[in-house]
Amino acid sequence: MSKIASSVLGARANQLTDKSTLMAAPSAPKDSKNKVIPLGDWMLKSYLMVGHDLGWITRSQRDLAAVLGEYRNYVHPEKERRHGVTPGQEDSAILWGVAKNLVRQLLT
Repeated sequence: MSKIASSVLGARANQLTDKSTLMAAPSAPKDSKNKVIPLGDWMLKSYLMVGHDLGWITRSQRDLAAVLGEYRNYVHPEKERRHGVTPGQEDSAILWGVAKNLVRQLLT
């Protein structure tokens, strides 16, 4: 999921000829010198936060997508074992719905 969301959010960002709105967003990620990190180095969380800042996605979609990003990490067996979480088919269906809704919001 995070690859899909990052790709769609990145594509939406790349459509902007003027990237200053992205860089000026309150949630734009910054380095230790308080300088905005280059777009190519942004992670999913940053794209979600800035996408919400710019009105591309709703707050609930931002929050749900962040949770979805965490569940994506359960593809790593060790994390699944440590946390005692084994997402099932029903969980996957819910998460897939969240991913589709995020993409729909970004494409409108």
